[in-house]
Amino acid sequence: MSQQPGPRVLFIDDGGVMNDNSVRAVEWQRLVGEFMPAQLGGEPQHWSEANRLTFGPLWEGFLSRLDTFPDHATFQREYDLAWLGGMCEHLGIALPPEARALEIARAASGYITERSRSAYPGVAEAIRALHGAGCELHTASGETSRELHDYLTGMGVRDCFNHLFGPDIVGVMKASPEYYRRAFVRAGVDPKQALVIDDSESACAWAKAAGAPVVHIGTDAANLAAVAARLS
Repeated sequence: MSQQPGPRVLFIDDGGVMNDNSVRAVEWQRLVGEFMPAQLGGEPQHWSEANRLTFGPLWEGFLSRLDTFPDHATFQREYDLAWLGGMCEHLGIALPPEARALEIARAASGYITERSRSAYPGVAEAIRALHGAGCELHTASGETSRELHDYLTGMGVRDCFNHLFGPDIVGVMKASPEYYRRAFVRAGVDPKQALVIDDSESACAWAKAAGAPVVHIGTDAANLAAVAARLS
């Protein structure tokens, strides 16, 4: 891939590129245990275990049908209720009425994302190198803009990013080329002048279909630091 003249516009995925999903999973388990007992009772270690057992199968089920949700709000409501409901079922705790359950799930998510630390070594430095070299940085993630704000703030690099594109901002789930088409339009970027960096083969294929060059982390680049070294 040859470097184009002028600043590059990068759309960077989060989980699997900037943050280690395996470390983040452990962080979520720990922080769920911190947050939930004051809301619904139970012991921290039991909530942590309930989250460990619930999340994987739950997420795989939702991932397999992302393209069936009409919008992100519908997805988020259904997911939040299923996530909290699954943990409550495992613990034998009654799920609160829907409005309260959604309030708890969303408060838990905010508590966790503000405190979670799971960045790959060297990623913050790579982001700062790209930003310092004049690259315009955006996220292109399946996470919400609020979650991305919290994670990037925890990494100390929020100021390096412009748009935090997640499905709540783009308006569709990250499940087709339409996600990228809308992100490019909102950013005011010609796809051919963008570079999408992702660890998902499907996401890379969708970005290519939308007209953008891609870097698939784990194949033509070892990690984000390698991409930064090539572009900065």
